[in-house]
Amino acid sequence: TLSDITPDGVYVGDSLQVQATDLLLPGEGQSLLVLNGDFIVASPPMTRPLHGVVIPLTAQSRTRASFTLAPDKFGINPGDFVGEGTLENYTSGSEAMPSVPLTDLAIHVYSPVIDEFSPETVRRGQRVSVSGRGFVPTDAVGESATLVQLEGIFKTAAGKEISYQGNNAMLLFPEAIDGNTGLEVVLRVTVGVDGALEGLGLIPGTFMGTAYPELFFGSESFVGQGLDFTLTVAPQLQIVYVKFLPSFDESFHAFGLHETRNAVKERIVARCNRDYSAFNVQFVRERPEDYAEYSVIELSGQDPNGANLLGLDNTTGKDTNNLRFNDVVGGKNAETEEQGYYAYGGVFLESFLMFSPTISKGKTSLSSFRFDEIFSPFVPELGGSPATAGELTGGSRTPQVQEAVRVLGNLVGGTVAHEIGHSLGLAMVPSHEAEYHNLGDNPAWLMDSGNYRPFTERAEVDGDGPEVFSPYNFDYLNDILPKG
Repeated sequence: TLSDITPDGVYVGDSLQVQATDLLLPGEGQSLLVLNGDFIVASPPMTRPLHGVVIPLTAQSRTRASFTLAPDKFGINPGDFVGEGTLENYTSGSEAMPSVPLTDLAIHVYSPVIDEFSPETVRRGQRVSVSGRGFVPTDAVGESATLVQLEGIFKTAAGKEISYQGNNAMLLFPEAIDGNTGLEVVLRVTVGVDGALEGLGLIPGTFMGTAYPELFFGSESFVGQGLDFTLTVAPQLQIVYVKFLPSFDESFHAFGLHETRNAVKERIVARCNRDYSAFNVQFVRERPEDYAEYSVIELSGQDPNGANLLGLDNTTGKDTNNLRFNDVVGGKNAETEEQGYYAYGGVFLESFLMFSPTISKGKTSLSSFRFDEIFSPFVPELGGSPATAGELTGGSRTPQVQEAVRVLGNLVGGTVAHEIGHSLGLAMVPSHEAEYHNLGDNPAWLMDSGNYRPFTERAEVDGDGPEVFSPYNFDYLNDILPKG
């Protein structure tokens, strides 16, 4: 017998409860709910006859089961089902055992609705949560989807107004969906047909308007109830996740600084943030959870290219104007390898031993006796004794340990900042935009070629450094990633 279906008011995607007797439990067979009647669509007004709508039930007990109101039952429009329901039990090798119909059955389906858009201040590449009811999943097989339609006026920080209304309304595609109550969208910027960037998140300003849920199912579409809101789009922020690989930690043994590696890592990130402090660029040690688009640079031990490189931006092509917001400087890039370049990118810690004239045996012009003076107390290959964690704060060698940590952090951090500069589109040399480095040897310019960046300048010792961006590099970064 079928006694009741609750609640009598639901959204598409809600779970309904069935009260009955003699339901089949999992493994025994299948209990089905069969509906017959009409669905009276509220908008646009129409009546859809429904005959033999079969719904498999999930039984929790002999007297209780549930089912989800998927869009293939009544569609995606709000309205009312009026009719009757029957239960049928199916077991292997037996005929259906139907119940007596439950008549005067009524189920009201509410219009889908958005009731929250969070956070209220966002940036390019940031994750945005959209809450509501009645969302349907993105399902290619089931031909269903929910988009977020934004209709209103966007006023740029410079005072220009852009209309997103009617046919020009903006559609945001969800990155993820949580049941029928939550969507996640990302403010992505794409390259338009004219080659220019476009999309919400590109230009700082304020959007004032309404966010609507737009549902699709097969050839049907329906726009639900919207939320009036104000969204502030902050200036673009390029986040760089500094990813320390296990081999990077292991290579600290070669410097005798394994026990102080965390202090070196802190100095690396601090050096990078200092170098880019005038721009909207932020280096972080933890993978950001609130952003879907951010850059990654990997720090590892040995150079897998076998070339003893300090670092390499192995991303594809010169990204002038930072069109890509999610570069990965690291791993293997088969495309760059196919073009005849080194395939593996990142920053490689053990290569920094080349600054030692003793270890490199004079094979590089960048070697400096100052490296041996600073690191020989700790580097085993130079006869040193590895530092302990306690020596960072107390002991006869504390000043030497702190200086070694500072210098190694500067060496690696400067290389990280240099390679990220490449991924942002540097160096932008006037009349030589295709160049990857500044031309010639310049005083402490970060984007000079490696041969023109001596040890003392990189390490910031003996009064050399700190490294800075050339005036035209500075102007370029200030143009694409202004502090705001």
